[in-house]
Amino acid sequence: DEAGTGGGEGAGSAPVPHLVEGEAAALASVPVPGGSVEILAGEGVDLGAHLARQEKRREELVAEIARAAGKLANPGFVAKAPPAVVAAQRERIAGLEAELTAL
Repeated sequence: DEAGTGGGEGAGSAPVPHLVEGEAAALASVPVPGGSVEILAGEGVDLGAHLARQEKRREELVAEIARAAGKLANPGFVAKAPPAVVAAQRERIAGLEAELTAL
């Protein structure tokens, strides 16, 4: 196909386009059976805005993790809260940390 994604009939036989000098590098590479699909930046992609959103989310996650960890560091909270609530906070922290790592 024209996009070079390898879709459609005879997908394995089409040559994979290569970047030439002056073209943008791949923003992402997604593994697929038999190779990978590379996502290239286009005119409609605002990489700066994406990076700003990503940094904002990273800051939000760090703050949420600190807030939840603060609750668990409080002996009064841990002593008075039902075990299910304490476990939920620990699971929440684990989920937030996983999301932060994925960024």
